[in-house]
Formats: sequence, C-alpha cells, structure tokens
Amino acid sequence: MDSKATLRARVRAARRARERALTPAAAEAAAEALAAVAMARPEVRGAARVACYAAAPGEPDTGVLRRALREAGAEVLLPVVDGAELDWAPDDGTTVPGPLGLPQPTGTRRGRDAVAGCDLVLVPALAADRSGARLGQGGGYYDRALAAGTGGPVVAVLHPEELLPAGSVPALPHDVRVDAVLTAAGWTPLPGPR
Repeated sequence: MDSKATLRARVRAARRARERALTPAAAEAAAEALAAVAMARPEVRGAARVACYAAAPGEPDTGVLRRALREAGAEVLLPVVDGAELDWAPDDGTTVPGPLGLPQPTGTRRGRDAVAGCDLVLVPALAADRSGARLGQGGGYYDRALAAGTGGPVVAVLHPEELLPAGSVPALPHDVRVDAVLTAAGWTPLPGPR
C-alpha cells in the first residue's frame, strides 16, 4: 500500500494530465453525466438539505449537479474555510476564492454544525477505496467537520479511475469513511460504518 503522500502525488499527477487532455465539450459532458447519475438516486432526489462543494480545478465539476439540486428544491450548502474548520453557507450559484484559493459561497454562514443537519453530504476526495477509506487533500477539514456525524450518507465525488480496490487508501482512526462514491460513470455503495 502506498503512503498517503505517495498516493496523493500520484492522483494529483493523473488529474493534471487529465485536465490537459480534456476538451471543453468533454468536461461539460462529464459534468452533465455526474449530475444525471446523482439525480437518478433516491437518496439524492429526496434530500431536502445537501452539503456539497464548488469544485476546484482537477476535481469533478459539481456545478451542474448543484444547479440540479437547487432546481429540485434542495437547500445546498457549501463549505467556507474558517481557520482550521469548515463553516457552511447556502449555494446561490456564485462563488469567490476563499483563503486557500478554493471557491466558496458569499452568503450568510449557517455555522460549523450545519452539516450535521444535511440529508446528504457530497465531499471532495482525491481517491477512495472500496472499503470506504477516503483520501483527501491532507488538511483534515472534512474529517473534523464530519466527526460528529451527519443526517445522511457521506459520498465521495471522484473521477471513475479514482475508486480503488479495498485496502488501497491508508486510513487512520480519525479519518471519516464514506458510504458511497459518485462518479460520472455511476454510484457505488460501500460497505461498513463510517
């Protein structure tokens, strides 16, 4: 098994190569496919409050999905970096660069515990394995934000090739596991508790 640092470097390099090769039409098609896969799921369609994120370069584009969720009547919350923690604010479709350069909303913050009341939590990841271990960027923001639990499943949003065999992602006791993986190619439920 690779170390987290080695696996992060490998996935980041693959994402950079993917971005260079991706045409605008292919990127748009992938965003549309991701939204279609998600909106076909009952746990997504039935969610009244969804925590999501505005994708950074290289991540699967969540813009079409976020719009589809809002149009379906869901309240969509996006993270706001607040020191070493995440706060949450409503997604109105507009973002600005946050303190880490990541896109974040400008609306009124709902508090750090707002994610606990979400019916569905869509999280960014570099990779996840089939046991539910998630590889994040390394800052621990989502592990801290999700440590107290949520009202619904936690789902990693990935490119299809970033779902790895069980045991491929090193996991520490504080790492929050994901319940499923969402890609433009499908939805994969994962075993075991978070």
